[in-house]
Amino acid sequence: SVEIHYDPMISKLTVWGPTREAAIRRMIRAIDEYDISGVETTLSFCRFVMEHEAFRSGRFSTHFVPDHFRPELLAGRSEDEDALAAAAVLLHLRSNGHAPPRTVDDVPTVSAWGRRRHRGR
Repeated sequence: SVEIHYDPMISKLTVWGPTREAAIRRMIRAIDEYDISGVETTLSFCRFVMEHEAFRSGRFSTHFVPDHFRPELLAGRSEDEDALAAAAVLLHLRSNGHAPPRTVDDVPTVSAWGRRRHRGR
């Protein structure tokens, strides 16, 4: 583990999107795809923030953590809860006229960001 006396930052994860909602969705996808092993990360906290209504709506302050966060909110997420969350996202996409990928082959293995980066600017 990284000692508290050192900067515990392994990397920074940043995203962009044409709208706030698009950027948030992109960030959640990036968090879900992040693969770090051997050390504890704050990815579950970051996902909590991205999914929180106060953050999504833009109605929050620098008091977000004391106002909205308790560590127990991150503990005990089960695979069933993750499956329900995925189902809720699919339902939301379909109800807003977005067609989610139908098969694994329809899901891009490299994000649009990655494709642009590899093409060269």
